[in-house]
Amino acid sequence: MMKMEKRRCINKKRLLAGLFFALAGLFLMPVHGVEASNPTVDVTSISESSGVLTLNITANESETGLDSFGLNVTYASDRLQYVDTGPVSGLACSASVQNAIYKLGCYATGSAQKRVTIPAYFKIQAAGPYMFGVDKNSLTDDLKGAQVSRPGFFAGNYDFHAPLLWSVPSVNANLFWVIPDVKKVTDIALQYMGIDILFPILDVSSWYYDEIQDVAWLVMPALELPAGVYPVVSMVSYTDRPESYISVDVTDLN
Repeated sequence: MMKMEKRRCINKKRLLAGLFFALAGLFLMPVHGVEASNPTVDVTSISESSGVLTLNITANESETGLDSFGLNVTYASDRLQYVDTGPVSGLACSASVQNAIYKLGCYATGSAQKRVTIPAYFKIQAAGPYMFGVDKNSLTDDLKGAQVSRPGFFAGNYDFHAPLLWSVPSVNANLFWVIPDVKKVTDIALQYMGIDILFPILDVSSWYYDEIQDVAWLVMPALELPAGVYPVVSMVSYTDRPESYISVDVTDLN
């Protein structure tokens, strides 16, 4: 296992401050004066029935409405198998998947709609948790520049105790990270080739912190990197247990 160099106290405080700053939801704040309700994309409504997970993708454009739009969602395709996208009245949509990326494009068949919800269905193939993150750079047409919700998270049988880190080989790099018991965290890092990349990853990812469950999660959606394998190591230190080290290979198939 790759060894991770421990940082001194001042660096630890800086890392934790940055982490909690991100978990506070700053990535959801309006940018350049854009109103929070115009336009938006939400992927937080998730339900399960008979082994099928339903992801409800809600798009909103409260002024001129939605004539056409497109978006990509990074999802845990090692745990879920895409099945179908449900019909929506007044919309014509096409959907496809490529490795860990769900691609959706829609246009209005009549007048523009201000709010639409498109259900996407995934068959559960392996134990949870299951995570979904909208790639902000993929938003097109009437959703270009839209605010994106926190990532979607469905726990499944996850016990909210052990940290998790994994990636799915895809045409673009991706990363899924779950950190439980955040209030007990004393240090945290994410390293590539001995360099801590936590802050750059926060900048290109969607984070959320659930105060009730005291768990944080991250989806790094479809980062464009040269084809190859990128070994990444996460380290989480706690007040009441040994440090957690997890090593994964982030594989970009381009």
